[in-house]
Amino acid sequence: MKPSKLAVFLFSAALAIAPVTSPLAEEITEALDAPVPDMTEVPTEEVPTAPLESHTTATPEVAPSATASPAPTTAEAPTSTPSPVPSASPVPEVEKAETAPAPIPSPSPSAEPVMPTETVEAPATVRPREELAEAAKSEHRLDPRVPLYQQLNPEWAFTLGGAIDAFGASSSIPNFTTDNPVRAISLQWDYIPVSTQKYGLVAVGPYLNLYTGIPQVSALTNILGMFGAGAQVHYQARYFREQPLVPYVKFSAEYFRYNFSGGASGGFLAMGPSFGAMLLLNFLDERGAAEFYASQGALRSYLLAEFRMLNGSDANVTLRSQSLFFGLRFEF
Repeated sequence: MKPSKLAVFLFSAALAIAPVTSPLAEEITEALDAPVPDMTEVPTEEVPTAPLESHTTATPEVAPSATASPAPTTAEAPTSTPSPVPSASPVPEVEKAETAPAPIPSPSPSAEPVMPTETVEAPATVRPREELAEAAKSEHRLDPRVPLYQQLNPEWAFTLGGAIDAFGASSSIPNFTTDNPVRAISLQWDYIPVSTQKYGLVAVGPYLNLYTGIPQVSALTNILGMFGAGAQVHYQARYFREQPLVPYVKFSAEYFRYNFSGGASGGFLAMGPSFGAMLLLNFLDERGAAEFYASQGALRSYLLAEFRMLNGSDANVTLRSQSLFFGLRFEF
C-alpha cells in the first residue's frame, strides 16, 4: 500500500473510533485523578470474631496512589507470613501462691459457733478485804515485817456498852430514884470512810439504848417499856499505827420513848455531846489480835469509857443526863 493511502486509512480509523473512546478516556482520567480511599479505616459492617487461639491478624495492603509505580503482580509480589500475636506466659504456681491472698474459710452451715471459753467478770462494787490486801502488797505499800491487821484501815465498827445509872441524879423519872437508878444497854454501829482516816478517824451511824429499869421492872409495862433510838457522829484523835490511847468526841440525837405501868406514856427528842477515851487491846496480846483478825476480820479492839450528856423533857419525864458508859468496840 502506498504511504498516502495508509495515512488516509489511519486518519479515517481515528475519526471512526474517536467518539467511542473519548468517554472511556475521560472515565479513566477521572478515576486516576480521584483520591485514593484509606483502606485502614475500620469498616462499619460487624465482622464475627474468631476464637483467640486460631485468630491471626493480616496486614492490610495499601492501594497505590496515582503517582506511585504500578504494584507488582501476584507472581512477582513477595509473600510474607504474619507473625502470631504473642500470648502472655503462664504464671508459675509458686508465684500465684505467694501473691494471691489467702482464702477466708467459710464456716459450714451445720457447724455450731464456737463460744469463747474465758468469761470476763464485772468488777465488784465492794472488793473483799483479802483482794484489797493483795492489791496493796502488789503495789509495795505494805511492810511485810508488820502484821497485816495493823496496816489496814477499818471500814465499819460495832460497839457494845452499858451503864449502871443511865440518867444520873439530875433527871426526873417517875418511880425511879437515886436508890433505884435506870440501867441501860447500848448498841452502836458505825460507818468509817477510808478517805477521812489520814487526819484522824470520822465515824457516823445509828445506835439503840435499852433502859431496862432493873431492879424496878414493875415500874414499866414490859422490858422494852423505855428505850431510845438515834444517830451519832464522832471523831477519834488517832494519828499513828497501834496508838494505845485514843480520845474521841461525839454528838448524839436520840428519841426517848417511855411507857410506865401507871398509865403515863410519851416520847421526846434528847440531844447532847459525849466525851470518851479508848484503850487499844491489840498491843496487849498481838498473837491473839492476829488470830482474831484471821477468824473474824477485826482490825482493832478497844476498851472504852464515855461520859454522856443528854438533855430533853416533856410533861412526865425530864432528862438531865450525866452518866458514865463502859463498853467494847471492834473495828473491821
